[in-house]
Amino acid sequence: MQEVKKKDLVELAMYMVFMFGVLYLTGCSNVDTKKEAESDTPHEQPVPEDNGTPPEKKYPFIYDLRATPDVNMLWLADVAFVDPSLDVAVIESIKKYTEKVRAYVSCGTAEESRDNFSELEPYIKKEKDSRGKEHKVKLEGYDEYILDPQHKDEIVPILEKKFILAKSIGLTGVICDNAEFLTGVMLNELKERANLLALSFGFVNALYIVDAGEASPDFHVVEQCNQYGECNLVDKLVEKNVPIFHLEYKSKYCYPTPGHETVLYGGDRELYADRFERVCE
Repeated sequence: MQEVKKKDLVELAMYMVFMFGVLYLTGCSNVDTKKEAESDTPHEQPVPEDNGTPPEKKYPFIYDLRATPDVNMLWLADVAFVDPSLDVAVIESIKKYTEKVRAYVSCGTAEESRDNFSELEPYIKKEKDSRGKEHKVKLEGYDEYILDPQHKDEIVPILEKKFILAKSIGLTGVICDNAEFLTGVMLNELKERANLLALSFGFVNALYIVDAGEASPDFHVVEQCNQYGECNLVDKLVEKNVPIFHLEYKSKYCYPTPGHETVLYGGDRELYADRFERVCE
């Protein structure tokens, strides 16, 4: 009888060990399966900043097109500015995030990195040095050259090609950079050609042209007017309710300016910040 009980106990112990092993292996299998399932679940990945996706925060970021021509885009508030020569698929991806996609065109300079440099090169401004040798006038710090507005009749049609391209790919406006090297007459003619294509037209700075009433854009971008005490130079645009994107690059000058649609702060850098950190409120 005792031998039978002993035998039963041994068998019971062996059975319990067996069942424990089964349960252990089953549990491990479920954990592994769960891990595999989790690893196969698609996760939303952060989108690289250079593909046109604005951040989730309410403030925008900006890329300086001259410092990084490979990026070729700029965000100001809810408006995206792109080089119209960008791949159409890239531009279409940007349109998913904002309906306000406009073309960026360097109107006052010829940039070596742009596809229209060879066309504009003959119209670069030239000066003579102390030895009487003529040379092209370069924009300090950049691989671009200042255009000579005396060649308006040749320059404007070249720039208009960018406007036509912008219209053909569904952009809604144009911003002209380096406008301070042009004249009010040229800016007005460029605006007229853009508006004929149903494109809004704006330019960067050229404050004395604006103050003199020589040109009035559909929208305007002004840099550092709080810092340099020049915001009064765009009062004529404020009076006309022209939307103004106001950019500052030092925190102590980050404060709202009456009549300016958006004042943006660029991170305590002298010029052309990589991105804006906040709206000045």
